[in-house]
Amino acid sequence: MTPITGAAYLPHPPILIPEIGNGEERSASETQEGFSKVIDEIKRSHPDVLILLTPHGSASHHLLAVNESDVYRGNFAAFGFPRLVLEASSEKALREQIVALGNRNKLSIISNKITLDHGALVPLYFLNKAGIDLPMVHISVGWSDLHEAYDTGVKLGSLCEAYEKNIVVIASGDLSHRLKENGPYGFHPKGPLFDEKIKEAFDTNQLGTLLDMGKDIIEEAGQCGLIPFIIATGMLNEYHLNTTCFSYQNPYGVGYLCGFAAIEVELQHHPAVLLAKEAMKQYIEEKVVLDVESFIQKLPDDPFITRGLKEKAGAFVSIHSRGNLRGCIGTIESVHDNLLQEIVANAIEAATRDPRFHPIHENELDELYIKVDEMGPLEQVQSMEELDVQEYGVVVESGYRRGLLLPALEGVDTVEQQISIACQKAGINLSEKYQLSRFKVMRYQ
Repeated sequence: MTPITGAAYLPHPPILIPEIGNGEERSASETQEGFSKVIDEIKRSHPDVLILLTPHGSASHHLLAVNESDVYRGNFAAFGFPRLVLEASSEKALREQIVALGNRNKLSIISNKITLDHGALVPLYFLNKAGIDLPMVHISVGWSDLHEAYDTGVKLGSLCEAYEKNIVVIASGDLSHRLKENGPYGFHPKGPLFDEKIKEAFDTNQLGTLLDMGKDIIEEAGQCGLIPFIIATGMLNEYHLNTTCFSYQNPYGVGYLCGFAAIEVELQHHPAVLLAKEAMKQYIEEKVVLDVESFIQKLPDDPFITRGLKEKAGAFVSIHSRGNLRGCIGTIESVHDNLLQEIVANAIEAATRDPRFHPIHENELDELYIKVDEMGPLEQVQSMEELDVQEYGVVVESGYRRGLLLPALEGVDTVEQQISIACQKAGINLSEKYQLSRFKVMRYQ
């Protein structure tokens, strides 16, 4: 399972609720059906926690306001139904981590205590009706530059990747309120154009295009959903997505879209690379060594994970930035309990203790390219003819000095080059007597 299991994009008109609509909700039957289909997707993703983004809370002059209440409550008194009350428990650990993330990165995030607004209550009503009652974090969303909102979402997503529970994001927001003359704000031609662009982003699986929305369209559309949608999209930045618009309707002059962004099971990178990347990230940002057992529970089942928990092997972690080596540390033979622990330890070493480089800074993490080489057994060889720079790595030994070079490295084209570099690393003169060994690797990237 991936740490973020998906994102639901939902409207929040109270008239959809039968007790409030009193029959009028039937005009929005397609939206009700869309809600039902999105909730089915949420169920299939098996989340443990909700993060609910709403534009109608109290973000003041900040982008995000995290509701720090231990129990969230709200009612529909503003719509004539004070006895229609909903509540949900708060996921305290996650909300505190989000506030800490804001402080650490100087993001526009504050905390407050407020009752649930209708932007949160309407989705919660339908979730509860469907039997979904999960702890959550209630976050109010203010206005922001689109790129600031997306970048904040990316940082939130990175935080969620390291959380011990699976999370589904719910972005609550209505589209344009200017679709009909008798609508809330009358009609403006930019209103339908705004909604078309949102729907097209879902239909073409290109939610990133939301960042290209023109200011003139945004200002004239009279909407409240764009920033929650963009933050949720930023939170999914690390994943391959499959987006679906289950319904779009505007029965009352306001656009209602029900959509879901599903996480594709196939990982963007091999699990060994994801493990190394997360180990580096947690150590650099928090000085914490990754808990392997917790992290692998968030990944899809993979034979490598099963084997890596049982077997021992040496491993090298190579880090590149903008085409240049940025760190490489490894072990020829295992020194830890299993291969996964070996990768975690060597990833941290490569990022922070390679003597050739300065330690990697937090600001570099997003631009790094990581390779993991699992070491095969060493085989002694008697001559260079038994080597091949593409197939075999080489170990050169003389006394206590030992140098290693991995196979299939860019710029190393001959066995002579390979041996020369390995000798240089070990401080062995080519004129000395030395022993050669070869090895194969399994390379993950």
